[in-house]
Order: sequence, then C-alpha cells, then structure tokens
Amino acid sequence: MGIALTLIALTSMLQTNMRISAHEVSEVRIPILSVTKYSEKKSLSLSETVRIIIVIKNIGNATAYNITLTDSRPGNWSVVIEGKLDMFWSQLPPGAEIIHSYNISVEAVSTYVIHLGRAKVTYYDNSSNKYIVYSEDLSILVQIKSGVNVNWDKIWRDVTLIESLLVLIMIVPLIVIEYKLYRDYKQEMTKKGK
Repeated sequence: MGIALTLIALTSMLQTNMRISAHEVSEVRIPILSVTKYSEKKSLSLSETVRIIIVIKNIGNATAYNITLTDSRPGNWSVVIEGKLDMFWSQLPPGAEIIHSYNISVEAVSTYVIHLGRAKVTYYDNSSNKYIVYSEDLSILVQIKSGVNVNWDKIWRDVTLIESLLVLIMIVPLIVIEYKLYRDYKQEMTKKGK
C-alpha cells in the first residue's frame, strides 16, 4: 500500500514540473477506512431476528482518529432494532478493524425486498483532515408466505359486513319506491271507489 501512495505523490509532483530525486520522495501517510455492511442472512421471515454487521477496516498506513459510525434508520416499514446504530471510537491503527453489530426484526412489510440503507463513517487523520466513507446499501429479501399472519376470520367478517351494507344501500331505495307506488295505487283505488 505504501508503494501505491508514494507513486501518487511522485506523479503529482512530476505534473507540477518539480525536479526531485528518488531520496526526496517521502511516503504519504493517510488512514483509509473501508466500510462493509451485511446481514447474517440474505432473507428472513416476518418477526424473525437477523444480525446486521458493520466492519470498519483501516487499509491505509496511518491511524484514523475520532471515528463516528452513523447507520441508516430503517424506512417506512415496521422494524424493531436491538442495539445501537450510532457509535464512536477514538482511534483505529493501520491494519486493525472494528466490528459492530445489532439485531433487527421486521414486523410488517409491503414489499418483498427491504433496503436498510448505507452506513456512514466519518474520521480524521493526524492533521485533522476530515474523511467520509459509506458502505453499500444493504437489501434483505423478506419471505412472505401466503396465509401466514392473515386473520381470515376478520377478513371474512369485514367482507360480509361490506356486502350486507351494499345490499342494504341498493334495496332501501327500492323499498321506498315500492311503498310510494303502493300508497299512490291505494289512494287512486279509494278515489275510484267513491
């Protein structure tokens, strides 16, 4: 990793038309953090718990300081979170990694795929330069089985109630019209009978 960073610095200096010798090039030392967010399972059922894991690794050649993890809050579906989405660490030396995890369970969902978003990591080098990196957006497949978690008694009761109301709405005007016709007919018959 040190060689690639040295070449970047050397290329940058050559582009600015500076004359340097090989012993004048010093190694650039910066922390480079990689962030990976994944789940223990690729799919889950409703109310099942799954562990979300975030790995922060320093692949650079300098220590990272004041590392702040801010994970995405779940979207518009019902999810229960057990653990912390936001964390802080004072430093992460080169080659070291931090593993943070928490549990979630999905209680309700309207799609078969849920997106848990990206984890954001903010950190600083020893010169107080700020860096921000993101993980990829984590998606999990939700297995929704037909008939599971469905209260068919309630559905049929509601359907029956709605059908009854519709029939009542259609029949009441007919009954009123029939009554008016009968009343008018009876009045006409009494007038003819006199």
